[in-house]
Amino acid sequence: YMMNTGNYSGLMRLANLYTTGTKEQKEALMAQAQRLGLKGSQIEINQILNRIGKKQVGIKGGIKEIARRVVTGQVLGLLEDTKLDRALINFYGITDDFGKLGTWMSEKAAEDKIWKQRSPSEKQTLRDEFINSTIARNTFKRKTEYEAIIDALEAKKRFENTVKDDELVEKLDDALRSEIAAQKALDVVPVYSRIPKILEKLRGIPIIGNFSAFPAENLRNKYQLFKIAGDEIRTGFETGNTALVQRGSKRLLSQAGYAAAPATMAYFYNQMEGTSEAADAIREGLMDYQKDHAIAVRKDKNGKFYYTDLSYSNTDAAVLDIIT
Repeated sequence: YMMNTGNYSGLMRLANLYTTGTKEQKEALMAQAQRLGLKGSQIEINQILNRIGKKQVGIKGGIKEIARRVVTGQVLGLLEDTKLDRALINFYGITDDFGKLGTWMSEKAAEDKIWKQRSPSEKQTLRDEFINSTIARNTFKRKTEYEAIIDALEAKKRFENTVKDDELVEKLDDALRSEIAAQKALDVVPVYSRIPKILEKLRGIPIIGNFSAFPAENLRNKYQLFKIAGDEIRTGFETGNTALVQRGSKRLLSQAGYAAAPATMAYFYNQMEGTSEAADAIREGLMDYQKDHAIAVRKDKNGKFYYTDLSYSNTDAAVLDIIT
C-alpha cells in the first residue's frame, strides 16, 4: 500500500528514524501516532482475532470443530494460547503499524510542502477549523498552552503577533499538518475496524465469508485514493498550489504503475520465452474476468504449455476484477 499510493518514500523515512533517531524521538513518534489513531487499537486487534475465530468462548477443538474452522477460514483460532499464536499476533501488529507509520510520514512530508504554497487565508481557515477539534485539545492537553495558542492566533489576525506568538502558531500548524496527513493515511491503507458489521457477520458462511473483508476494505482504499488525488489536483490548479497538483498526480501515477506491473512482467516474459501467441490462445479459454489478466506462459521440453496468472500478485486484484 505504501507503493501503490505514492508513499514509498515513507519506507526510507521510517527506517532512517529507527536507525539514527534518538530514543526520545522514537517515543514521541509513537505517542503522536497513537494519539492520531495510526497504531493498531485493541478494537482493531479484536476484530482481526474475531475473524480468525479467536474471540469465541468454549473452543475445545475436535474433528468436527476443526472441519468447521477449515470451511469458515478460522483455522488460526485452533492455535489459541500457543507461542506461535502470540508470535503471529505480534508480527501482524508490527507489520501493520510499520505500513501505517511509513505512509503517514510520507504524507506528512508532502503536507509540509503543500503548506508552504497555501495562501494566508487558506492557512487561517484550516487553523480555525482545527483549533476547536478534539485532536487539537488532545495534542495540547495543558490548558495554559491551549489558551496561549488561541491568544496567539487572535494576535496574528490583528497583525500584533510577537515572536513567541509565531512559535506557538507554528506548533499548531505542525500538529494540523500531522492530522491532515494522518487522515489521508488512514483513507488509503487498510483499517479493518472500519469494515461494516454486516460483512463481519458473513464470515461464518463457507468460502464466501472468507473473502469478504479484504476486498471491502480494498475497495474503500481505492475509492478514497482516487477521490483524494482528484481533489488535490483540482484544488491545486484552482489555487495555484503546484505541490498539491504534483501530490495528486503522483498518487495516480503510482497506482497506475502498480496496477500495470504484473501485465508488464508477463508481456516481457512471454516475449523472451516466445510464448506470446500461446498466451493469447490460453486467454481465450479462461473465465471472462480472467481474460484481461497478466498471463505468463512457459513451454516445457515436451512442448507442453503452462501458465501463471501474475495478476494475483497485485493486492488490488479483487477490486480490478470488479472494475474490469
